Amino acid sequence: MAWRPAFVRRQSPCSFRRYALARGRGAIQSRDLAGLRLNGAGVHDLCRRLSRRIFLLLYVLFGASQLVRMAAVLWNSGAQGATHPAILPSPENLRDYLAYGVFALLTIRALAAVQCHALKRVLAR
Repeated sequence: MAWRPAFVRRQSPCSFRRYALARGRGAIQSRDLAGLRLNGAGVHDLCRRLSRRIFLLLYVLFGASQLVRMAAVLWNSGAQGATHPAILPSPENLRDYLAYGVFALLTIRALAAVQCHALKRVLAR
């Protein structure tokens, strides 16, 4: 397999041919990590997809924490729980993860707003 740039490796051969033709004509525009053009809709789409992933990770993290807490309560109510009790995890560590998730969401939104503002400024010239 011939060497190709990293952002092109995952694309089909047809799209690589289009990339090579456009590159030869000098028509390559700036693109984001997913290969979409960085216009207003592309930035909004990327922001939405990243936000969905962060929300999904937070839901999974908090759901797993609740399952562990329920399992610990059920274990402690059983016969073996009386002799070897399970320790309930404290919710303080989840506050840190929630803060990190909110910070990541705010950062994504701020960077998307800066990118859209910069694109409007370039298009206004």
